[in-house]
Amino acid sequence: MKFNYISIGKRVPLILLLVMAFCCFANTINATTYYISTKGSDATGTGTIANPWKTLSKATSTVTAVGDII
Repeated sequence: MKFNYISIGKRVPLILLLVMAFCCFANTINATTYYISTKGSDATGTGTIANPWKTLSKATSTVTAVGDII
């Protein structure tokens, strides 16, 4: 049985690209979404859709986990 190394060589860049894409998006699988609104409150807000923060400054200083979305 012959093994064709040329056909594998053509697929290596595609396989590497898929692995790299998976690694880049793996951080967002368990991401938490936080919300800001002009009607929110920095003092009592929790960043949820029901109780958003008022300013982006408060959100960016509070949310420090990689992959989380503001």
